[in-house]
Amino acid sequence: MPIDTTSLETLYSVQEAARKLGGVSKFTVYAWMRRGMLERTRVGGRVMVRESSLLKLLEQSAAKTHRGAQ
Repeated sequence: MPIDTTSLETLYSVQEAARKLGGVSKFTVYAWMRRGMLERTRVGGRVMVRESSLLKLLEQSAAKTHRGAQ
């Protein structure tokens, strides 16, 4: 049976996620996880961030910025 690769999603380490979010610190990423702004995923003992969670945070941030500029 073939694997459904459409359901596979890119996972980023906390450090990689921090870089993708504009170079914030890894401590900021952990704080956003505690506040529920970013969803964490555990892989073994590592904390990872799903690409969809990063995109959702960026979209929400852009929407807030756009509303504030009006």
